[in-house]
Amino acid sequence: MPELKGHVPIYSRDGWLFMANRKKTEFFLNPFTRECINLPNNSRFFPSECLAFSAAPTSSSCLVVTFTHQITSKNRFVIATWRPAGETVWTFHRFRNKSSCGKWDKFVYSNGVFYGFSNCGFVGVFDPCNATWKVLPVKPWDCPAFCQIDFSMKNVLMMEHSGNIFAMSRQLNNKSPVFKLNLERMLWEENREVCGLSVFASYPESERNRTYPSANVQLSQYCSLVNEKSSRPPTSTYLSKRVAWVAPPDHNNNVNL
Repeated sequence: MPELKGHVPIYSRDGWLFMANRKKTEFFLNPFTRECINLPNNSRFFPSECLAFSAAPTSSSCLVVTFTHQITSKNRFVIATWRPAGETVWTFHRFRNKSSCGKWDKFVYSNGVFYGFSNCGFVGVFDPCNATWKVLPVKPWDCPAFCQIDFSMKNVLMMEHSGNIFAMSRQLNNKSPVFKLNLERMLWEENREVCGLSVFASYPESERNRTYPSANVQLSQYCSLVNEKSSRPPTSTYLSKRVAWVAPPDHNNNVNL
């Protein structure tokens, strides 16, 4: 597809990819039907920022959320929202950010809200219905194993499964610890067994039972939660920025390959 030249996949959900490049052109793509949906003209998204969406853009419940730190102030950020079904412009919400929380560089949708993860290990929640943002009282140091991992952008992968939030640490050894967010106790818990599920993950996006190759082959990783082993592709393998793996939508019989 010529229109994909120069674009990279930023986020994936329900069989759709969000594609963007540094020329400020972005759109949704269904790689199975080749359907494309453009964003409003006043989009301010850049590939280096956070983006997530709640459902396929063809769904009436789809909400797109972007997260931007203001250059002029380290203690302020903007969350922009847009609904493909009926809205033609973005809605902007401005919030204050505590410097101790660090930079918010990941978003994942679950149970009607968007969970954010910072490079200091904190968790924030954006409630689109009430247009509110709050930092949860989840302290990274309350879980000794969680506190030992590197919270930088490309070393922690965040995912959702059956309403639960998980974080996986990408390490160079054969162990990739997985942590589950306990919202009742407000702390991270290390999970050694997660129902025999496998995780296919790479930066910038990760979900259970999905594969998202990174433009940098060194960042791609496969982790099986059954035997707690992980492996990395051979150094000779090249994964292009133009390639992404995505699960087809349910009951989609019109797949064009």
